[in-house]
Amino acid sequence: MVRLQKRIRVGLGVLEHFTTTKWRFKMARVINMSESMKDTDKELFYITNVKQDIDKYMLDCILGARQYLMKEPLSSLPSARIHLKRLYYLDRVMTVLFYCLCGWLLLKGINTVRFCLEYSSHGLGGIPLLGGVVSSFS
Repeated sequence: MVRLQKRIRVGLGVLEHFTTTKWRFKMARVINMSESMKDTDKELFYITNVKQDIDKYMLDCILGARQYLMKEPLSSLPSARIHLKRLYYLDRVMTVLFYCLCGWLLLKGINTVRFCLEYSSHGLGGIPLLGGVVSSFS
């Protein structure tokens, strides 16, 4: 676990400069050059990335970061997917159990809540603004 955290920290340290810096690329010359090119030159010297598949590009970026930055082999990808799926289902189960516990505690402690509201209504009843609100609970 410590090794994994160290890998994540090193990876984030490497990417920090690139993710926190605002990058501006001035492409006026490239755009002017591509507009002045002939059609045959545009086919030979492909400049724009309009036809690039963004999904394939992002997949290559993620796999490249995993392989070269995190130093993890691509052969461990299926087991990592299974592990991630298990963690997802564990998270869902724990979330449901948490809300069930909160509901059970709320239902079990409803008499305690009612007692606290009745007790506080005696003390807060004399306050002009809160008196009407608190008295409506009792």
